[in-house]
Amino acid sequence: MYSDHIYSDQPDYLEKERINLLLKHGYYGYKVKNIEFDDHRGQLIAVAQNINGNTLSAYGETKEDACIQLIDLIGITLDTL
Repeated sequence: MYSDHIYSDQPDYLEKERINLLLKHGYYGYKVKNIEFDDHRGQLIAVAQNINGNTLSAYGETKEDACIQLIDLIGITLDTL
C-alpha cells in the first residue's frame, strides 16, 4: 500500500477526472469490479480487473482515496510490464 500517490502534484480536478474515468469506463484496461467496506481493516477496498483476469485492489479512507490508490497501482503495474 502506498501512502503517497503518484499524481499528488496534479490539480484536484485531474484526480477527480481520473476517478470518474475509472468508475465509468475503466482505466488502462482495468474496470472496477467492486468497492466495499472491509471490516477487518476499517477501510474501503476498491477492486479492479482486466480482460486477462488480473485483479488489483487498493484501500482508502474514502471511495475517492481507494480509487486514487487503485489508479496509482494500475500505473505502477503497467510501468513494470
